[in-house]
Amino acid sequence: MNRYDDPSLLLEKLKEYEGIVGWKSPSNIALIKYWGKYANQIPLNPSISFTLSQAFTQTTISYHSKIKRSEKVETTFYFEGKLNQEFAKRVKNYLDALLPIFPFLTQLDLTIKSDNSFPHSSGIASSASSMSALALCLCSMEKQLFGTLEDKDE
Repeated sequence: MNRYDDPSLLLEKLKEYEGIVGWKSPSNIALIKYWGKYANQIPLNPSISFTLSQAFTQTTISYHSKIKRSEKVETTFYFEGKLNQEFAKRVKNYLDALLPIFPFLTQLDLTIKSDNSFPHSSGIASSASSMSALALCLCSMEKQLFGTLEDKDE
């Protein structure tokens, strides 16, 4: 598997940063679901699914500079308006795995809020839509903080 590391994506130490980003991602439902997984939850076989544009996850990340510096990702996670430690642990593991790509995450305190327009555990792929919205939020943070990801035509 290819690695992408960008150590240049670090914030200036004496500058204060804060902001908020948000994305809405549609969910899907599998017509043919893949069977089996490799490591890191990578599907063993393909699947076919339909996008459900009215069933979506809305995610926001509020961020600000850490008061006390550390090399850890610090996050608070709310699902449907309530603190959710189980989801927070999964999200933190995901963010830790992304540190080579987004090293600035260790320099910020993050508050993540995620809401679905459909019931959790209803058979609709909420994890897919929530991870999509989270990944898009991270890319938006990079763009806000570093001005990267610009379209060449802009």
